Amino acid sequence: NAYRETDPKRLGFVYEGVMGMRVPGDGYVYAVDTSRGLLIFNEP
Repeated sequence: NAYRETDPKRLGFVYEGVMGMRVPGDGYVYAVDTSRGLLIFNEP
């Protein structure tokens, strides 16, 4: 669960937050969030 209560586009649905994630091995983790769009993190 990655959504925050303060996100402006939050709708209050049960299925909110990260809906998909990829770890392609390029040093980053790509996640699709329902209210914030594409999130890119450094791979640990």
